[in-house]
Amino acid sequence: MLSGAWVVGDSPHADVRGAHAIGARSVWVSGGRAWAEAAYRPTHVAEHVVPAIHHVIGAPR
Repeated sequence: MLSGAWVVGDSPHADVRGAHAIGARSVWVSGGRAWAEAAYRPTHVAEHVVPAIHHVIGAPR
């Protein structure tokens, strides 16, 4: 895993799958959408970008 690396984004395919592929943690900015992918999942889900960033800042390293 990439030590301390996070990917924050709103695209399940480009952002979350990309993070999964490189071993990074991820925050999916859902915008109120439900998660629909079965093959991979984000580390954390936030409805908007500000809570997503707060999660990353407060996460253990």
